[in-house]
Amino acid sequence: MTTILQQRRHGHAVEAVSVDTLTNSGATTVVTHLQSTVNTLSSLSAVYADIYLAERAVGWEIARSLIVVSRWYTTVGPTLAHQLCDIHKEVGLIGLQTRFPIFASLVDHILTYVKAIHVSKPKSKSKLSAKCNPISHSGLMSPEALRDIPLKFFGLTEPSERTYRLPPISPHSIGSDPDRHYFYAEQLFVRAVSDIFISQQLKATDARLNGPGRTSSCTTPKLGDFHPWIRRTIIRGAAIDAIVEVCGGDDGILASRTAEGLLKSPVLFYSTEGHETNDQNLSRKLVNGDTGPLQPLRNWLKDFIGTSPDTLTQARKLGDTVYERICSLHGLQSFPRFNPLAIIPSAKSHKRSLGRSKKSSATLLPEIPLTSEALLPPPNDYAFSQLGLIMREALNKRRSLPVGDICTSRLLQAMHPTTGLATEKDLDHCDPVRLDNIYDRMLKRQFTYDRLLGALGLTNLLVWMSTGQGAATAEFVQHNDLWFDDLPSCISTFYNARAASNGVKFCNQNIWGTTCASFGVECQKFTMEEKFTPFFDRKVKDAWKKYLDEFYESSDRPSGNLPTFTEALELLNELCGKLKLHGFKTGLTSLQFANNLVSLGLCQPPTVDEIAQWIFEHKDKGAFKGLLALGFKIDGRPAQWTKAAFQCVHDHLSATLSQEDCNELRYGTIFIEHILCKVSRFAYLIGKVRQSRKVSERFTLRQIAQDAARSSNWVGTFDPSDHSGRIMPIPPAGDVARLSRSVQLWA
Repeated sequence: MTTILQQRRHGHAVEAVSVDTLTNSGATTVVTHLQSTVNTLSSLSAVYADIYLAERAVGWEIARSLIVVSRWYTTVGPTLAHQLCDIHKEVGLIGLQTRFPIFASLVDHILTYVKAIHVSKPKSKSKLSAKCNPISHSGLMSPEALRDIPLKFFGLTEPSERTYRLPPISPHSIGSDPDRHYFYAEQLFVRAVSDIFISQQLKATDARLNGPGRTSSCTTPKLGDFHPWIRRTIIRGAAIDAIVEVCGGDDGILASRTAEGLLKSPVLFYSTEGHETNDQNLSRKLVNGDTGPLQPLRNWLKDFIGTSPDTLTQARKLGDTVYERICSLHGLQSFPRFNPLAIIPSAKSHKRSLGRSKKSSATLLPEIPLTSEALLPPPNDYAFSQLGLIMREALNKRRSLPVGDICTSRLLQAMHPTTGLATEKDLDHCDPVRLDNIYDRMLKRQFTYDRLLGALGLTNLLVWMSTGQGAATAEFVQHNDLWFDDLPSCISTFYNARAASNGVKFCNQNIWGTTCASFGVECQKFTMEEKFTPFFDRKVKDAWKKYLDEFYESSDRPSGNLPTFTEALELLNELCGKLKLHGFKTGLTSLQFANNLVSLGLCQPPTVDEIAQWIFEHKDKGAFKGLLALGFKIDGRPAQWTKAAFQCVHDHLSATLSQEDCNELRYGTIFIEHILCKVSRFAYLIGKVRQSRKVSERFTLRQIAQDAARSSNWVGTFDPSDHSGRIMPIPPAGDVARLSRSVQLWA
């Protein structure tokens, strides 16, 4: 700028010289100015190039930043909130403090606030002011007293005495369902983080991007909605994100002029159908996971790239060039430029809804090396105490020994942990011994090898599993031979059972613990004929013959080179790709199908690699949650971390369980996966009791197990003369050296 001003001053002096009457002095001034101008022009053109380069780089980084912020509102924030509330729901404040100490106090305070609002709902026409009574009739503080949260609860702010005021919620909208409490707690968590860390900074950014002609209302939005400047940030970031996604994840295109139009008028890039161009409606759609408004932009970009295939290459080169020149300009050593998709992945949001929640496997954490320190729970955490407690009570039950812990013993018998009242009829839902429960014993009685290894073996196994036969249908199985030589006899048996209306259960839609209509004999999706016909298809018989190979049509138990667990999974998956097998998908039923083949001696038990890979791919199931409950830090990490965690459990149990206990529990990888499910299930059931606020906050499975471990001992051998029911089958803490070796196998 100094050069420019000096050049202007010289220019004024030259303009005062008359060309017609040049003197020596005037001519000297003109030539000197010409020389100076040429030199300045060279300098200014270089500066102009640098400024243009800087402008490109700044616009690029603004666009990248908008992606990160937009994803917080559409994906990462709701996912984190759901994860925190799920942990609180299952293991309480103590468990949450163990895994997320920075956020634990904030989440617990928000939940207390929501519950206080619920209990403050007037029970009659006489309404008392909450301010008159800071303690409610339930023992909770009044909502008004809980609205102000100390900023120290946020964990990421500088020490301060300031507070944050939670927005109000109508008590009539909350209801008594705990899931509704957690639903509102998740929304409040996202709002609180937004208000404290994001909102005001975004307001200033939005004002610069919009220009002086666009104003923003200061009215506080309702819960679930956002300030206008946040809405526009969501819209901008989502559109830029879509562009980068179509470009294969490379963000070099943002170094072009492409982002400028998005920053100023982002709605122009969206579908104009209906009222989607309204900021409020559009941002709400994006937050709710509706990407339809972005589809026209995606389609146009794909078509453009299809007709100009070198576009992606040129965009990548542009990004590399701008990045390298910026580094060179500032004397920085160039390193690989980051991709915004690696900063915060754009997975589908995992958040609670008032309807049926959908699960997600969004990865929230950056990649770090797999080490013992990064994966394992603290050494003094008694990480294996929950497994030890459940195994001890299961062994006591199977050996008719005295109860060691009444709550856990009741859970194993499908009872309420504190009242002892029966909660469900299917005892298998609470039995950790998968290969010797009621279901497994019924299965082995039904499928003898002379039948199973024949042409209709798989057909009848599919009929058995697809109708949920097991403990709940034991009476029906006892009076009916569920072996069918043809489709008509199969349909006739279930048709007659349905027509009998005698109260005998002939199918169980809740066989694996979650209700699924596909385990019925007919529903709105299919008739009885449509249900059973695919099982008798020739493709099923051919696949079974190919799978059994040399064992086909034998009458003896197979031995030797059995198919692997993965091959058993693939058998079912390939059939599902060819036929519409109602009741069978790639999830839990697929795993149980392979487990059944292991139990029947028709495939090898899963290796640690195989079963841990399945657990990793099904994070919404009980085994993954069980590993989390033990304290393994696998959430948001790659598959190797889950495999290392499972390896740790496997190696600890293999080294410390007595042979007698192994035999009684049918120990193996299937047992470990199944008992991990019981850890998460029992923690959830105990959590439901704790939510009533009738018991101590310390009433968690983790705390019960740790207390039991401290008051009991582990001897390492089976003592048939001991009838106390107090001996732990495994030590509550793992050997550090052994655990380190287990982790290194997958590092």
